Amino acid sequence: MNEIKKDNYNLYLIPSTRFKTISIGLTFRTDDSPEDSIYRALLKEILLSGTGKYKKINEYNKACLELYNPSIHINTNVYGKDRSFCLGGQFASEKYTEKGMNKKSIKLILDTLYDPKVESGAFDKKNFEIVKHNYIEGLKAMKDHPMAYSKMRFYEELKV
Repeated sequence: MNEIKKDNYNLYLIPSTRFKTISIGLTFRTDDSPEDSIYRALLKEILLSGTGKYKKINEYNKACLELYNPSIHINTNVYGKDRSFCLGGQFASEKYTEKGMNKKSIKLILDTLYDPKVESGAFDKKNFEIVKHNYIEGLKAMKDHPMAYSKMRFYEELKV
C-alpha cells in the first residue's frame, strides 16, 4: 500500500491483481449538526442526477453505459460527533475493457462531485424541486415502513 499525505487529505493506493474492478472512494468529514443532515440527503440525490457535461439524467446514464456501467454511490455516515460524506465508485479495469477507460471512469466519478449540474452558480432549480419533492414524499411514506420508521424514531429519541 502506498500512502501520500498532503495538507488536507491522505491518498491511499492499494495495488491488487486479484480483482477485475477498480474502486475509488472520497470521504469528507465534518462536525455533525442536525440542520445539515437534510442538506446532505438532498445533495446526494442532486449530485447523482447529472453533471455539467451531462445535463439530463438520460445523458448521464448513457455515459455510464458507454463506460461499462460504473457503480457510483454517495452515502453519509455518523462517527461519534463527526459526519462523513462519502462518494465512491467501482468500474471495470481497462485490462478487461478498452484502453483509456480507467481515466474516463475516474473522470465521470469525480465530475459527479466536482462538476455538478448548475445554473448561474446554483443547483438546477427544476432538478432541486424534483429532489426536494421526492425527499418530502419519502418522509411522509416513512410510517408505512416499520423498520425505517423505528430507526428514525430511535435517532430522534437519542437526539442524534
